[in-house]
Amino acid sequence: MATSETFTKPVTSQSAKPRKQVGDRQLLTVKELAVILRLSLQETYKLLQSLAMKHFRVGPGRGSIRIEPGAVDEFLKRKPVGASIS
Repeated sequence: MATSETFTKPVTSQSAKPRKQVGDRQLLTVKELAVILRLSLQETYKLLQSLAMKHFRVGPGRGSIRIEPGAVDEFLKRKPVGASIS
């Protein structure tokens, strides 16, 4: 699923909320990332836990995970089509 398209368009999923924006940067939630990659939430959390994709946490305690759209593009460019993501 390699593509040169950047993911700056809003995710169209009834279950995903609109993207959070910090300054001029739009951030994805884990749920939005799952929709983009067509993975389950569990598979998406495993992907992030494996550190295969850059992400960060915001908020108190463990916080909420946020992903920059550019990190998705970098991940897709590094992974060949059909490669395992975990």
